[in-house]
Amino acid sequence: EDVHSDATCQLADHTTTPPDIAGVFLPAGLEDTTGGGVPASLVEKCQAVVAAGGLPLLEKLVQELPDLLQRNTDLLNESERMLREETESDSSLRAQHGAKWSRTASDKLTGTFTANSAKYRTIINNATQADGMVKEKMSTHMAGMQSLSAGESQLATQLPKGSGGSGGSSTNRLKQLMEEVETLKAERAVIESELRSTNPEMQSVFLAAAAAGSLVEANISLASLGRTFGPLQHQVTDSIGKQEKIIAEVQDLYQPFIQERGGEGSSREDALKSLAAAYDAFMELKGNLQEGTKFY
Repeated sequence: EDVHSDATCQLADHTTTPPDIAGVFLPAGLEDTTGGGVPASLVEKCQAVVAAGGLPLLEKLVQELPDLLQRNTDLLNESERMLREETESDSSLRAQHGAKWSRTASDKLTGTFTANSAKYRTIINNATQADGMVKEKMSTHMAGMQSLSAGESQLATQLPKGSGGSGGSSTNRLKQLMEEVETLKAERAVIESELRSTNPEMQSVFLAAAAAGSLVEANISLASLGRTFGPLQHQVTDSIGKQEKIIAEVQDLYQPFIQERGGEGSSREDALKSLAAAYDAFMELKGNLQEGTKFY
């Protein structure tokens, strides 16, 4: 489970990126040659947000989570209370009856339950802290998410006019790099799907080892998980390496591109950057909130 979680988190941390690319006004800047209308990549982002349910979906998920969190907190509190009572009762009876009280010690009987309780307490504490971060991110990108949720025609009326321009000699290579970014994202979707669907069957492996008299559970688990997840972990590492190279090259080419366009800092450019960041925030929050709902 930890191997799967680590690899999935690595992908998740890098998939809404390259955030540096969004921060440098790409790919919209390559498409925004006229200084008017809505760039094609932003049209796609707008359509994706609307199709996903838009801002109303996020608000609904945010409203539902506190009730789900409270219900799970109440269940965990009651479980912890019962475990404490069982431990206290066992200790009292053991002190009262001494050696006559021969029942298995409470900590051995309930060890697994206590460990699971501690694990879920940590998860719930983390979820409580994450709630603040979710609200902060929604607040930061609220205006952009509202614009994207309103649809393309409404978005077009809100975007400021700009000067446009092709960007000169850097344009073609930057376009190639943007295509590589899209390829990278598609590859990651496949890797993440494989990570989530991979569930190594360990029972037969353990039974075979036990029958052969060589059951060392930890060693067998590590070897089996290595065979199953090793190739996927290599793909994750390779994907992140490719991304870092793309970002480095984009950063090298971006300033020449902007200078050949006539400079940066226009209100239109700022609006396009803000909308791209709002799209990334929407997709990240939607995924996290839906995963939270499934968990509860």
